[in-house]
Amino acid sequence: SGRLSRGAPVCRQTAPGMANATVDCDFVDSGNGLRANLLKTIGQCRLGARVSISPVESLGWPQIVSTATTATGVLAGTILVVILLNYSPRLSRALAPFAVDRAPGVWPWISGAFVEDPKRPMSIDGVVIVRFCILGRNFCLLGSLVACFLLPCYWIWHSGVAPEGDFLRFTIASMSLGDSHGMQKYWVIIVAMYLLVFACCWLLDREWREFIALRRDHFVDVAACPAHMRSGRWAARPPCDHEAQSAHTVMVEQVPKRIETEEDLRAAFELIFPGGVVCCRMVQVPNEVPVPCACLRSCLTRVLRLVNTVKTLRPSTGFVTLDSMSKRTIALQSEALFASRHTKDSYNDWVFLPAPQVSDLIWGNMHNSFESIRRRADVFQLLCAVGLVLWSSPMFAVMTVTNPTFLHETFPEAMETIHDDAPFLYGLFTASLPMLAVWCIQLLLPSVFWYAATTFEGRKMRSDVARTVLLRSFAFEAALYYFLALGGTAVLSVWTAYFTTSVNSPICTLNSLGRALPQVAVYYVAQVINETMLLPVIQLQVGALWDAVRGHADKVIQCDYTKQSLRLALILNFVNMFAIVCPVILPLGAVYFALAACFFRWSLQNTYGRIVPGTHLREGSYDMQGGLWYELFHCVMVGLLLGVLAVSGVILSQVALALAEDVSLLVFLCCIFMLLVLLGLLLKIVHFWWKCCRIYRRWSEVMPFEDASCIDQDPNHEALVAAFEASYYQDPLRSRAG
Repeated sequence: SGRLSRGAPVCRQTAPGMANATVDCDFVDSGNGLRANLLKTIGQCRLGARVSISPVESLGWPQIVSTATTATGVLAGTILVVILLNYSPRLSRALAPFAVDRAPGVWPWISGAFVEDPKRPMSIDGVVIVRFCILGRNFCLLGSLVACFLLPCYWIWHSGVAPEGDFLRFTIASMSLGDSHGMQKYWVIIVAMYLLVFACCWLLDREWREFIALRRDHFVDVAACPAHMRSGRWAARPPCDHEAQSAHTVMVEQVPKRIETEEDLRAAFELIFPGGVVCCRMVQVPNEVPVPCACLRSCLTRVLRLVNTVKTLRPSTGFVTLDSMSKRTIALQSEALFASRHTKDSYNDWVFLPAPQVSDLIWGNMHNSFESIRRRADVFQLLCAVGLVLWSSPMFAVMTVTNPTFLHETFPEAMETIHDDAPFLYGLFTASLPMLAVWCIQLLLPSVFWYAATTFEGRKMRSDVARTVLLRSFAFEAALYYFLALGGTAVLSVWTAYFTTSVNSPICTLNSLGRALPQVAVYYVAQVINETMLLPVIQLQVGALWDAVRGHADKVIQCDYTKQSLRLALILNFVNMFAIVCPVILPLGAVYFALAACFFRWSLQNTYGRIVPGTHLREGSYDMQGGLWYELFHCVMVGLLLGVLAVSGVILSQVALALAEDVSLLVFLCCIFMLLVLLGLLLKIVHFWWKCCRIYRRWSEVMPFEDASCIDQDPNHEALVAAFEASYYQDPLRSRAG
């Protein structure tokens, strides 16, 4: 302001118009009390309330327009290629083997993107992915209604932070509490936050109820093998009886020490279910040293065998197949199935889990104990913190080299020429290409986590590994994207001040957050557009098309649900994070998820897996039974929580600056009440998160006893149980060795 009052800041901009422009603030006669402390704190931060960014340094509309133009061209070209493949029988069969019996024409070829064909059912994991896309689309559409109100508000209520037409005019950075109506403006933002949070929670609540019904239907389909039970012909082995046998089986972990053989395990279950055990298998532990590294394990085992010090370890995992679904349901839902009064027993023994299908088991890790896997997982979580720093080094180098400030300082004449004469190339190079380079490097993360989960931790089920990899990759990539985007922008000095002063001054933390987040929103907007461009490219199955061109035999194409779900979770996380800070991201997110639902619906019906004859089941490499939804839900809640925290930081940073200028009782009480309202919103998110995990997840993990009784009462159930094989859970590695 142009006046001086008691304790008022006097701000001046050093090197105006340059890329390294900063703002210094001095204070006059700050006095004592709350106002003086706030003024002193902001003076130590050396951060001004309103900073004008140089047009050369600012990232905005040129980057977004160039990225959107490139994405539109790639998207249209890829869709055209898919349509043209319809006219090549060999290539269309390689791309969509389940659409070979379609009617001629373009619409039968692409109709799977819009409607679901009962003749080509999707697996339950595929249905979860498609429904998640629909969830993201609906949330972004509802959020777009809020954006239609926020964007004009940001434009009208601007405070001169950015010049007219700049991208920052459409972000929360354009608003300020400096005038008499500042508090009323931010109450509008808080109401918008509440609307978005309640809309997301409402959609998630609906999706949980749909998921519970979907999973229960899947349990019944797998356990009952309905098509062959209706036929009543059991001369040959039904093609789905193995899936039904896994649904009748309990996986037992932490087998007590007194249970040493399969006969002992059978006898223990026969006490509870007399005559109800069909077959029983215990995993035999190899006579070798349990070391994670295969080479080191082999060497130590050979050395210790020479001195006769290797002892056979006690088996701790078993599989018990029961003759009814009701008995299996009782075993899984009972808190204390066995008395555990034996002196060798422990209250940590007898862990009952739903038995997976044999294709889901990693037989090389089946001898690992339940507790050892948990301990190794805890150790690996600590190693991930160190890995985050090491992994970020090459990507931080990419973002630094492509940073506009670095480019203008290193190549001033060339960058000025490109910026003035070729704004399209300038925007593409400074926003789209850096994030694409980071995206390509991040593709290695799921493979790294998969190797660690199977080799170091020794997890036993591929479905468990896939879900763990999804959650860890999401946390790792989200943290890296935030760090790189915030550290690679033109306001790097702001974040240097943030890390050096955040411990001693929370206001500096809020002020840094409030200034930096709107300026980096363009990176996330560009990333959403890039992911939209890559959607059809990923589903094009280049490898299968190349094999078809070379005339190789047809292969079953399996879907990597972990990597597909990871991209969806990250995009929805970005949308939640910047929904209020930069509402432009909401309609772009709606376009992304709408296209993703179409592309995934088409490929999951026509390309992936193998349909079990006569059933509504699609067989993949392994069945996760829709368990990816649990991790996807956690990813959404993390994004929602971070989004509210981000906007809270933006608002509270402006509140702190307003208090430094005016500490009247009315303003102070309004700020305190605003803080309590934001805290209430955070508590609402945490409560909803807890409720879904406490109630909905428990209901979705087990089959209801009513459904189990209906399956047992079917007239053909006895014939189904008679087809079970005693060797189904026999270790194939031990069998070949024998």
